[in-house]
Amino acid sequence: MAKVFLTQFPISRKGSLDDLLEISKKWIIGSPHIPDVFKEQVNSLRGNWSKVDYENYSLEVRRISKGNSEFLGLKYNYPSKNESWEVTMTAESKIGLFRKTDVAIQIDYFSKPGIKSKNPKKPYLIKLILEEIEGGVDGDLEVQEKPYFLERGEEAFVADFLLGNSKNVMPIVYLSRDYDDNLLIKDPKKLAQYLSGMAHVFVEPEDKRFSFDLKEFMNGKNVFGGAIGIYWPEIHRRNYWLPEVISETSRFSQVIFQDIVKGLVAGRLRDGLTWENLQRIHVEKRIDELRKKEEKTAEDFEEIYKVCEEYEEKINELKQRLGQQVRFNQILNSKLKSREAGRDMILPEIDELYPGERLSVLRVAAETICRNTPQNSRKRRILEDFLKKNPENISRGKLKEKLRKILQKYSRFDDRLKRELEALGFRAEKAGSGHYKVYARIDNSVFSLLPTTPGGNNRSWDNSISDFLNTFF
Repeated sequence: MAKVFLTQFPISRKGSLDDLLEISKKWIIGSPHIPDVFKEQVNSLRGNWSKVDYENYSLEVRRISKGNSEFLGLKYNYPSKNESWEVTMTAESKIGLFRKTDVAIQIDYFSKPGIKSKNPKKPYLIKLILEEIEGGVDGDLEVQEKPYFLERGEEAFVADFLLGNSKNVMPIVYLSRDYDDNLLIKDPKKLAQYLSGMAHVFVEPEDKRFSFDLKEFMNGKNVFGGAIGIYWPEIHRRNYWLPEVISETSRFSQVIFQDIVKGLVAGRLRDGLTWENLQRIHVEKRIDELRKKEEKTAEDFEEIYKVCEEYEEKINELKQRLGQQVRFNQILNSKLKSREAGRDMILPEIDELYPGERLSVLRVAAETICRNTPQNSRKRRILEDFLKKNPENISRGKLKEKLRKILQKYSRFDDRLKRELEALGFRAEKAGSGHYKVYARIDNSVFSLLPTTPGGNNRSWDNSISDFLNTFF
């Protein structure tokens, strides 16, 4: 058995556990592949603790309450060729001044030995829940099927969400814009719909100042320049892809989906959303009822024994699952360590002018060394393999070419050029003697001089352009 999908999200206050159960039954009955007999059984299913099965199909429903919480559990098993799937939906509804209901959906995959585990699609059940009940509030973010189009002035709030300082627990996919203000995911609305119930989607505005200001609020931990990142608020981590990787990968939305699935599966459900929690509450209640019974019959003692036996069996099952998870984590950690050990390189801790700048600088240096290294040498072979595995950074080329075109429109530094450079992440200050010092906004230690007075010919300005590009690239 392998857990291959997991997500948890809140639903709208107007939705109830009854609604969730009916939507779940509708989802099962709507499948064209299941037998009609089983569909009828599912449709007629009633009761708080019931089960129906037909051939290799089964559906188990559990409902129970404790304190101010009501719980619903649904476990649906269905076969496929040489394999089977188990979909578990659980929900907890807390009753108070306002009703708050959270839902979790998990998929487990079973196959014969030697058959490789499959990557699942997002269950259609999630789409039905969000369409018929709508999403609830995750911290301060609505769970919805559309992206959040960010606006200038929201930088501080966005930084809180991405850094995990807000109350949201679902991951956030952040789409930044390249230097031409384009998104490398062409349809963010479609992406948000694809990831709904799993992650929020933030879309950067067409305003470079937003990205620069966000960088300051996040101490350089924001993705920018066309890169795409996934932020995990609960564990305060992020992973991201550079523009060249996105551009070279077809159907990149699927890459993002699979990465989110892996992250969610590696996490764990809240205690109130586990199937085991339903079983535990049921056992505790039944034992308590039998304990309070004044005269106990042989059947009562037999039931107590049976309940304890089931409880022990469930504990052993959980121990086995825990052991499998520990072994999986050990293997994963071992792979990560071996990757790090094989990399033998720690990038400098310095803010980047464009996505992937640090690695790009090392690549340019490696190219230069490689050209001057004898063909038949170990050094050449290592350098060539390094260059092959680290393709040229397209963001570097785009920004460099954009700056070149901007600078070539002018013959001296003036206010118009200053505004254009500031829009690309640079700042300028007067240096005296008819020159301006131009810095990358992220670095006060490196600058290039640009003259405010035109020279006798264009050669002087051309030399200034060349010096500027060499300084920053």
